[in-house]
Amino acid sequence: MLDHLMVLAQTGGQGGSGQQQGPPAWGMLPMLLFMLAAFYFLLWRPQAKQRKEMQKMLAAISNNDRVVTSAGIHGTVTKVNEKTFVIRIADGVKVEFDKGSVTRIIEKADGSSATTEPKSK
Repeated sequence: MLDHLMVLAQTGGQGGSGQQQGPPAWGMLPMLLFMLAAFYFLLWRPQAKQRKEMQKMLAAISNNDRVVTSAGIHGTVTKVNEKTFVIRIADGVKVEFDKGSVTRIIEKADGSSATTEPKSK
């Protein structure tokens, strides 16, 4: 009889099944959907928008534009290649940079001095 009481105490009085019933798995679906939506609106969407603006800015760079690289080097674009820019940083000093290293346009060739850079979050 004592053995029978020990078994009942271990199973929580559920007879011999020994398994506890929890909340149904579909009950977590709204929370999962909320987390996915938050991830989309807080992380993925702003990054995609910023990447698109950066590509648009890089496509708009032309000869004689004054730019700043990610290393902080200021110069004037002298040649636009498919994947690189040649930038004059001093008299007689030209350096070739990847297009992705240009972070902003200081002055366009037409003389407009509006600083163009992708918007951050």
